[in-house]
Amino acid sequence: MPTVITLIAPAQRLSRAFNHVGQNSMKTTASGGSILRGHQQLFEKLCKIVAYSQAAKSKSVEVILDDQLKHAVAGYKAVEAAKLNPLDVVEDYWERIKGIRKKTKIFHMIQMARGIVGSRSKEGIGNFLVDCGLPDEIRSETDIETFWTAFHALRARLVDRDFPFVKEQTSLLHLLMEFGYDCAKPDSAVLKAALAMGLISSIPNKTGRKAERACEEVVRKIQQYAIARGKRPAVIDWYMLLEGGQTGALNRVKKSGYLPLYRKSSA
Repeated sequence: MPTVITLIAPAQRLSRAFNHVGQNSMKTTASGGSILRGHQQLFEKLCKIVAYSQAAKSKSVEVILDDQLKHAVAGYKAVEAAKLNPLDVVEDYWERIKGIRKKTKIFHMIQMARGIVGSRSKEGIGNFLVDCGLPDEIRSETDIETFWTAFHALRARLVDRDFPFVKEQTSLLHLLMEFGYDCAKPDSAVLKAALAMGLISSIPNKTGRKAERACEEVVRKIQQYAIARGKRPAVIDWYMLLEGGQTGALNRVKKSGYLPLYRKSSA
């Protein structure tokens, strides 16, 4: 009998994880266990995004994610990590987790845990994701517009809460990709590929509204191309990582003898 695979939409996955009840996550509810699992799933994804960021070497990060780093931040349990003193974590664990490259990342991780859990006066940010209004799949230009309207609203909420890392455009897109939303992460490799393909005229500066508009335009074009080819944007993102020469992506296809498909004409 053939195996039946049931695909779960991103919003449904988040809703199940947090068992959305519209209540402050610090309150005791019958769904408390599900909420805690949702916290842990979100916190783990966020910690890994932070760990790989800011030019940390993939190989150095990979070997500590499920061991030393996990142990340092309370097993990725947001409720427990929120109670930690980041100075103590750095003092006790830095030599074992220095592959993440910057000590400030630990401070960001602990701050994230506190933002996820929330407080009596502030809602945990898990509900922000559940209620964000992002389309589960992008199948039309209308869906693309809906995505970006919801994305900007979600980001504004995160900026208002001063939530570290994922209040930034690229990191938030990365997180949404991790939960299965139809977008791409416009990192340096993707932008390099976009430049070679003529999607942009120059690599934008790392910060500023002009840079963000350029990155958004690249992701929009990836979404449009994905619709035209009947693919998911994450698949196009993967090929652009290869075309942009991202080390981690190239290492995964090294045995297949992959060579970049696009060659800019020298004429």
